[in-house]
Amino acid sequence: MKQRNGILAPAAPQEICGWAEAANAAAVAGLRRLVGDGASRDQLGRVAETLRRIEAQVSSLKCDLAGRLSRTNGGAGAGEVLRDQLGMTNHGAKHLSNVSRRLEEMPNTRAKMESGEITLANATALAAAAEEYGPRRVDENKGLLAEAAQANPDDFRKRSRRLANEQSPDRGEALLERQRSRRNASLFLSQDL
Repeated sequence: MKQRNGILAPAAPQEICGWAEAANAAAVAGLRRLVGDGASRDQLGRVAETLRRIEAQVSSLKCDLAGRLSRTNGGAGAGEVLRDQLGMTNHGAKHLSNVSRRLEEMPNTRAKMESGEITLANATALAAAAEEYGPRRVDENKGLLAEAAQANPDDFRKRSRRLANEQSPDRGEALLERQRSRRNASLFLSQDL
């Protein structure tokens, strides 16, 4: 940021990116030094928590990037940039674009992810629950969002579905009916017998 007439003005994109790279390098070096200097278990836990928050914030920025690329290029260039510039797989790029699209309808979830409270994995679980029960119902569930900020992704994925079912007006009966309708079985008889 530069000052113009006593007011902070945005710097050029290359300046912002350079500043971000330098700040990141300093932060990572400091955390690496802390991990390598015989830190206590509590200190290592603090480093892990810091990394989780940073990773969530970076994931949020990646979602923003995926969304912006999809809107500006009609989705055509989003996957390519995510793959080539971010080193993502095709599957990862599609996944991120899908989560980004769903989070556009979930401002509370998005804000918690931007602040580093909710990880991409837990935001993905919330987005999946929103597919079934509606983004507003999931996004306005304060208990579910609070749990998303604390729970590990494996436990939360299961829990978010269960909580969303409990919050559903039909108590999950529509989901159960969809699951039943998708069930099928096949019987193959071998002529070799």
